[in-house]
Amino acid sequence: MWDTRGRLLEEVARQIPASRSADCVRVAVDGVDGAGKTMFADELASFLRAGGRPVIRVSADGFHHRRAIRYTRGRDSPLGFWLDSYDYDSLRTEVLEPLGPGGSRRYLTAVHDVDSDETLDLPVRHADPGSVLILDGLFLHRDELAVAGQAAERARADDGRTGQEQAPHPSSKAFNSGNQSADPVAFRIRDRCPSVM
Repeated sequence: MWDTRGRLLEEVARQIPASRSADCVRVAVDGVDGAGKTMFADELASFLRAGGRPVIRVSADGFHHRRAIRYTRGRDSPLGFWLDSYDYDSLRTEVLEPLGPGGSRRYLTAVHDVDSDETLDLPVRHADPGSVLILDGLFLHRDELAVAGQAAERARADDGRTGQEQAPHPSSKAFNSGNQSADPVAFRIRDRCPSVM
C-alpha cells in the first residue's frame, strides 16, 4: 500500500505550496463519478495533518441543489446533471471566496443534505491562518468555479482504486452521460490551476 499510494500522497503533498500569509491554499480533487475522489481527498488530508499542516475538508456533495431544481429536466437528463446538480453560487461564496486570497477565512462545510434534501443551517467556521482547503467533487473545473484551487488532482478510476468507492448514483445513465459531457471542460484543468499533478 505505502509503496504506491503512500508515495503518491507524499508527492502530491509535496507539491501543495505553503501559504506565505494568513491566506489559505485551495486544492481541488476532481474526477468522474466513482473514481475515488472523496477517498483520495480524505487520505491526502490525513497525510497533511500528520505533517503538521492545518487542513479543511469540504465536499461539493454538501452543495447540491434541492431535488426540485436538480431534477427539473428529469432524473435521467445528462444536461440536467451537468447544469442543475450543484449550487455553485453557494460553493463559491461560502467556501472558495472566504478561503481564497484576502478572504475572511469564515466558511461553511455544507448548505444542503443530499439524502434528506434538507437545507442546512450549520455554524460558520473560522479557518486557521495558512490552512489547506481540500475540496472534492464533480465538475470543479467549470467556468463558475475558475478559482477552485491553486493545485488540482484529477482522480482517475484506474489510479489506486481500492474497491471502496461509493455505489453509482441511481440515475447512472445520467451520471455517465453527464460525466462524458463534462470531460472536455475537466480536461481544461491547465487553464484553471497554475499547478497540475
